[in-house]
Amino acid sequence: MIDNIDEVKAFIRNREPIFHNRELTNTREDLDQEMHQDFWEISASGKFYTRDFVLDYLEQRYEDNDVDVMIKENWQLIDFNVSHLAGDVFMASYILDGQIVDGQNRQTRRTTLWKGNLIDGFKILYHQGTIMQ
Repeated sequence: MIDNIDEVKAFIRNREPIFHNRELTNTREDLDQEMHQDFWEISASGKFYTRDFVLDYLEQRYEDNDVDVMIKENWQLIDFNVSHLAGDVFMASYILDGQIVDGQNRQTRRTTLWKGNLIDGFKILYHQGTIMQ
């Protein structure tokens, strides 16, 4: 058990959801600084995405939108938690509520693996969003 899990949880909570946090990740360079070199993602649709694909996609999304959709539509994080998995790897888990898809409110269960520590910082290692029925 790690002694400072509450501090780690607060640090990571201030970053999640990382790809919608325009205060921290507003440019490709910002995203690059937050992402581990070995990052990859499984989307809500179940597709595998590489680090480079996610960087390209988010760079374009940021250029096309001054304000993130999460802020515009007041999405909420529910049941946020951080668990220490091993060594310097932590798992953030939460529900993202408020996404509107085809006129319907959609909730997704999110998991993000973060690697690092409070002194040197953390980088996102893995992310997955799963649509909840």
